[in-house]
Amino acid sequence: MLFLLDGFPLRQPFHVSGYHSWFSVVEPTLIEYAEIYTGGFPVRYGNRLSGVVDLRTVDVGPRQANPAYSDVFARMTVGDVEQLEITGNVLWARDELSISEADSGERAEIESRSRYFWLRADKQWRPNLTATTW
Repeated sequence: MLFLLDGFPLRQPFHVSGYHSWFSVVEPTLIEYAEIYTGGFPVRYGNRLSGVVDLRTVDVGPRQANPAYSDVFARMTVGDVEQLEITGNVLWARDELSISEADSGERAEIESRSRYFWLRADKQWRPNLTATTW
């Protein structure tokens, strides 16, 4: 498989490529144009057998975007499922983005936060009977 980004071949275009290759190293919002061949592709792509993904990135121009984001996940479990197991979970995310247009002096900002907290209780009454409460 040939994977090109602005004409440059990427050998491992995924995060954790040795384990299911879940996440692409290329942010989808950066892509302006994609040409994908699953077979029968032009000779300019060489001697690949399975396919070609040829991506071109966007031209950002004079805008200056400054994104900032963070997230936290935590889990704590006490007890055991035979007696009573209680699990507390926290998920927190924060995003900030400011964009400025150098030519016109315009500026835009956005900020968002998400917070989740949940508890889960598990109890195994018998080997084939388990109860869960959220």
